Amino acid sequence: EVLIQDGYFVHFFAPSDLKPLPKQVVFVLDTSGSMWGDKIKQLREAMNNILDQLNEHDSFNLVEFNSFTKVWNLDNPDESVWYPRTLSYSFHSEQPKDLETIEFPRAHPANSGYIQKAKLAIAKLEAGGSTGIYGALKVGLHLVQLEKIRPPGDKDVKRQPIIIFLTDGDPTDLSTSDITTKITEYNSKSCKAPIFALSFGAGVDMEFLQKLSLRNSGFSKHIYEAADASLQLQEFYKHISSPLLSNVTFKYEPSITSLTITQFPIHFGGSEIVVAGFCGTQIPTPVVDCTGRIGRIILKPVVTTTVSNTERLWAYLTIKQLLDKEDTSENGTENFRKEALDLALKHKFVTPVSSLIVVKPNDTKAIDTEEAEIGNGSDLLAASVLVRPIKIGTTIFGKSPPYLRPRPSVHLTTRTPMPMLQTVLNAFPWLSNILTSDLVRGPTGSYKLGLNETIPEVVPCPKATNDLEGHCTLLHDCVQAALPTITDYYNHFCVLRNEFAGVCCPN
Repeated sequence: EVLIQDGYFVHFFAPSDLKPLPKQVVFVLDTSGSMWGDKIKQLREAMNNILDQLNEHDSFNLVEFNSFTKVWNLDNPDESVWYPRTLSYSFHSEQPKDLETIEFPRAHPANSGYIQKAKLAIAKLEAGGSTGIYGALKVGLHLVQLEKIRPPGDKDVKRQPIIIFLTDGDPTDLSTSDITTKITEYNSKSCKAPIFALSFGAGVDMEFLQKLSLRNSGFSKHIYEAADASLQLQEFYKHISSPLLSNVTFKYEPSITSLTITQFPIHFGGSEIVVAGFCGTQIPTPVVDCTGRIGRIILKPVVTTTVSNTERLWAYLTIKQLLDKEDTSENGTENFRKEALDLALKHKFVTPVSSLIVVKPNDTKAIDTEEAEIGNGSDLLAASVLVRPIKIGTTIFGKSPPYLRPRPSVHLTTRTPMPMLQTVLNAFPWLSNILTSDLVRGPTGSYKLGLNETIPEVVPCPKATNDLEGHCTLLHDCVQAALPTITDYYNHFCVLRNEFAGVCCPN
């Protein structure tokens, strides 16, 4: 469907009645020493559940890595292949092998027999060694490339490749920037497989995984160790388990300008792609060129007019994509930031490059939030609103894209204190997304917000928002904490008296 208003259009794309593409899923699993204990146990449980969700037309590879990388041969586990050595990493006398010269096991069909064999292999996973991320991802992409090279006359079905990469630590083989650059280059030339990165536990470099996945047409998600990792992984896998289309290209007339991203390597069932642009007085007649299970497909949308603010949605998508480009760019980020700031100011959006402005009643002077912090001698109660929209990319799972809220001017008197709830919401704007009545939805369940509670006892916690030891306290007692997103809050989440949602606040 294409909606038009005031010279701008928005194209919503969520086709139905399409059979999912068969897929090759390459599981790249971290079994380094830091995975010891509960993490490796949760990994086994999660993988057992995910394996049961594979479709009968799918295939899969099982790859584990620590100091080196192991590709499991499920027909004969003793013949599983190690890289860069062809034997276990403990056999140091063997010379490293070149990737192209090693004969790796091919992908296994996702039938009940091989799924059962994979579960037996998962049960044998043990933690040990360092974290060779670059070698593991390169092997995973090489396995994708092998499936594309078929002998003449082989009419086996073509599968959509997907890399699911789970790790809990920083790489020890190459720097994060080198890994991102080299893997992206290797993937773009030969494989074109989306990489979905899952960060596990505390201490992981989430910024690295986010950049790596975004550059490779995927996204990243953090798995919270304190919560049920198995359920979190299952929810994640549901989002990517049904690829419907590949090589999706939106084509418009040459006169259409200011287009957001128009090419997408993959489209999943249950999600929606949104493209926007400027069409002036012209009614666009776009087509969507893509590849489905039966081959090439051309889809034509319905074009209608709308009373919604289409220009603001165009601006929203453009700002998000500019900020994503800033995240993935090695240099030249100032241009992306400036363009995003210009659009945010024009359309009055609260973004990472703009913030809430507080003004006194009947006063036209804007007071920057950094000048109006609580406790600096001013009577004004204010809190910075530097909020990034939820990391959903341009493909939005399960719903249409959310609108950023307009950038408001908040008028406060200097005599009447702000209500406690409003103070907390101003300090943590994302709280409204996880707050129902007086219950906060945390990573391990729902807990009371406790605005009228006072907890005098000191409950120590290991990692406050300044990454030092702190104390667990109610949110309204720690409005000075640096928690710009829900993810940041969950990273420092704690529970008080088994019923109240808290945060690990700096001492």
